[in-house]
Order: sequence, then C-alpha cells, then structure tokens
Amino acid sequence: MKPQAVFVETNWVVDILKPEHLQTPQAAQLLEFAEAGEFELHLPAICLTEARETIPRRFTPRNDSNDLRKFVQWAKRQGKLTTEDANAAFRVFDKFDGLVTNELTKVPERLRELAQHPNLNVFPLSESMLERQVSIGAMDTLVTYSTHSLSGECGLLSDSSMRTLTEL
Repeated sequence: MKPQAVFVETNWVVDILKPEHLQTPQAAQLLEFAEAGEFELHLPAICLTEARETIPRRFTPRNDSNDLRKFVQWAKRQGKLTTEDANAAFRVFDKFDGLVTNELTKVPERLRELAQHPNLNVFPLSESMLERQVSIGAMDTLVTYSTHSLSGECGLLSDSSMRTLTEL
C-alpha cells in the first residue's frame, strides 16, 4: 500500500538544499513523487528555520578544506608531495571553497522557493496539534522521511520498517 501522506522534517530540507555535490537523490525523488501525485508531502514550518541555521553551519567549506590544507602542507614539508602536486591540491581546495560558498549564499532564496512549492504543504506544528493527531489515531498511517538507515540510504519509515524511496 502506497502512503497517502509523507511527513518530512529538517533532515529532508537539509538534504534538498545542502551543496549539490552532497545532496542525496532520494530527497529530490521524494519531491518528484509528490509532484507526480503519488502522495501528499507535508513539512512543519519550523523545519525551514532549523535548516536555515543548520546548512551554513554544517557545510561551510573551510571546515572541510582546512584539515586537507594542513595535510598537504605537512606532506610537502615531509617530501611526500611535490610542490606541483601541493599547488594543484590548493587550487582544488580554493575552487571547492568558492563553489560551495556561492551555493550557501543561495540557501535563503532556495528555502523561500521550497516553502512555496505547490506540492509541499508547509504547516505550523504545535504540541496540541501533535497530541490531537496521536489521540485520533492519525499516526497509525504516518510515513516519515528518514536520512538514516542500516544501509546508509535515505528512505521512508512506516510501520516500523524501512523502505527505500525507489521501492515506492
């Protein structure tokens, strides 16, 4: 049985909007399924705010490239890398930093676009709303997006079982 509604959260928003080379195709595929009418896609509004704060903090390029720069400097001093190889590595790191920094400047605009996507229902979530859903049994058919599974793939959680998005 295919789900009628899929509830996504901050991890999904991060997967959709993080730097392109790190995005998971399953996250985008979920939105494509909603566009094709396979199910309704729902997102608590607070997740957009959480993602706005998380993405720049987690994916700022210097966090990743500084350790690699230190390694290249060390390896060059130790004679494990030639000057030519070290310079090529530094050019790659500079390109990486520039491209990712550019993508991160677009996050606020991409968040606005996602929030206005016609196949994504962004809703306010309050504690009383969640309690009501549980009390009427709506959670029995809840399907949520998960970025973690034993296989490391993104997928859907339903009835305590994991199904990858490609199985839908």
